[in-house]
Amino acid sequence: MNSSTPYNFTNLDPYEYRDDNCSSMMEVWSYLQYNTTGETKYYLGYDDKESVYQSIIRGFEAIKNGSVEAPPMNQSFWDWSINDGDLRRIISNRGWDDCPAEMCKVIGWEGSPDLAGVGMLATYIIQAILITVYLCGILTVNLNQRSNQSWMWPPLSRILCAVLDTTREFLSTSAIFSLALLIASVCSITQLEAYESSMTWILLLVIPLYSVLAVFVLHLAAWELLQRYKGRVLVLLIMDAMVIVLAALSSVRYNDGGSGWGVKDVDPSYEESPCLKVKSFRSMAILFWTVAGFLCLSVTAYLIDFLVSMVRRRPGLFERLSSMIRWAVIVAGLCMMWYLIGWFVKLTLDIRSRAGDNNGDNKWTFGQVLALSTW
Repeated sequence: MNSSTPYNFTNLDPYEYRDDNCSSMMEVWSYLQYNTTGETKYYLGYDDKESVYQSIIRGFEAIKNGSVEAPPMNQSFWDWSINDGDLRRIISNRGWDDCPAEMCKVIGWEGSPDLAGVGMLATYIIQAILITVYLCGILTVNLNQRSNQSWMWPPLSRILCAVLDTTREFLSTSAIFSLALLIASVCSITQLEAYESSMTWILLLVIPLYSVLAVFVLHLAAWELLQRYKGRVLVLLIMDAMVIVLAALSSVRYNDGGSGWGVKDVDPSYEESPCLKVKSFRSMAILFWTVAGFLCLSVTAYLIDFLVSMVRRRPGLFERLSSMIRWAVIVAGLCMMWYLIGWFVKLTLDIRSRAGDNNGDNKWTFGQVLALSTW
């Protein structure tokens, strides 16, 4: 082709673009995005224009087999590649479908550091571990008291005494932390921003539920040790009411966010989908509503039994339950608590493996430090 003759770009059909190399595809996509949006993060996604040119040329089979001549690398070529919406859309769609991990590294993960940051993750795990330690300590003491042999190894005895002596304070701290999470979740889930990311929305449900489960199972295990019992029952009543509100709001907002669409319509959203290995949070939302329903029924029954026992001035049904049934409920709640924590940890690790350093959840914020200092 004569150098003075303009290249006929209609010879290049964007729908025929194919590239099995995710790195080169992301390089082209980053270049096109940067020149379309001007965002700096896309500028870092490609090396130079020569490399981008070669990657685009390699994507057209007609050029590789010689049936169509390659266009020269001039301003006309760059104008065509940037302004051709079909080319950018084809590369974008194939990148989303075939190279989600590479796409995630380029786009990055904005995240919610105050909800899923490193400090918050450590806070949730610390609470779960401490709850488990206290439950094991209380169970060990109960079993030892029921056995004929009451002797215990002195170091273990001192550790268990320390556990029992601090149970009330730890339960109070956990209850305050859980109430704070519930209040924050109920307030956040009413805002439109909560529905822009399905990840944020589901965490506003899962995290408070895990924390309430932690408080409830420890309360059941340690009820014989508690003082100011009426005050703690009032806290459970408030938690019960807030979980009901959270479940009701989330259920309504899942189907209709108030503007003709709900979370189900952006599950997951377009921007976050490359960073997520899960295809939808619907099953986790259903699990939340199910567990929250059973939890609220259990807590409500427990509270009613407590009020009836106060009016009649005699032990309620809960106090007459066998220890085996009570501890079966505690173990079931503990297992569900750890399942929710494990699911959350796996979710965040999967995102970190794809997003790499371009992950907003890696940032430390004031809220994370404050929450971590609670423990």
